[in-house]
Formats: sequence, structure tokens, C-alpha cells
Amino acid sequence: MTTERPGLQLERTALAWRRTALGLAVAGALAAKLTFHALGLLAAAVGVLLAVGLWLVGGHRYRRERATAPSRPPGGAALAQLAALTAVVGVLALIFVLR
Repeated sequence: MTTERPGLQLERTALAWRRTALGLAVAGALAAKLTFHALGLLAAAVGVLLAVGLWLVGGHRYRRERATAPSRPPGGAALAQLAALTAVVGVLALIFVLR
């Protein structure tokens, strides 16, 4: 039987959001390198900006949740909105690549 220390779930979630942001930033940088069209460069810039936003909001949420009582339900509305926007940009990038 394993016993986990309190707070590890929050840490794993924060690390997952950081990995997602890093992957999005790398994909944006790769798109900027591989394309010289205005639409491709715009998609790359939006991807990098979303990655920065995910990194900042995820870190802020982690610090806020860590400082509060563990019984408080997590907020996460801003993080969910950024995740939805990231998914939309990903679908648009996929359409751009497949076109």
C-alpha cells in the first residue's frame, strides 16, 4: 500500500501544465522556423504567447492552491479557458498543415 504526501497531486498537475506549455512553445518555434508565410508566423506567435500564458497561470494557480487549505475546491477557470484556446489554436494549426 502506498501513502502519498499531501500536495503531490498539485505538484504533478503543475508539472503537467508546464510540460504542456513547453511543448506548445517548442511547436510554435518549430512552426516559425519551418514556415515563412504570414499565417504560419502568426500561428507560431500565438502559440508561444499561449505557452507563456499557460506557464504563468499554471504557476500562479499552483502557488495559490498550495497556500490554501486542501479542503478548498480548485478554481481553475482561467486555466480551463487557456486550455480551450490552446486546443482551438492546435486545431487551426493542424488545418493549416494539412491544407
